[in-house]
Amino acid sequence: MTHEDFEQLVEELKAADPVAFGLESDPKATVEQVEKAEQDLGVTFPRAYRFFLRNYGGGQFAYSRICSVEPNSPWNIVELNQSTTLLPENFVAFTENGTGDFYGFQCSSAGSCSEEVYFYDHEAAQQQATDKKFLEFLAWYALS
Repeated sequence: MTHEDFEQLVEELKAADPVAFGLESDPKATVEQVEKAEQDLGVTFPRAYRFFLRNYGGGQFAYSRICSVEPNSPWNIVELNQSTTLLPENFVAFTENGTGDFYGFQCSSAGSCSEEVYFYDHEAAQQQATDKKFLEFLAWYALS
């Protein structure tokens, strides 16, 4: 899914269901905020997640909550990942599913995060690919 396709889906949902975007969300991120969060986590976010942060911010987003890099947000990605002891070292969570499991990115030992979204099951202590890249995941998870 291209950035333009995603933006079109967002605009269509805003027109069809403005209440979905009525709750306060975190502000759009600056380049410096994104780079600081990456530095704090020791990773490089996928290009699509960087696009999302810079254009939508995060926090409450349509029918979901997606981590932002806003320093004082309860949905700050750095705080979530540094305070959750359940997560493996090579995983950066960007949202919870409400039952203690997470969606996020698998990261290489060099810190490069995957474009593909992974599901982390805390009970099984396993990561599983979702077969969706980040924007496709958001279209499914947050916009439908």
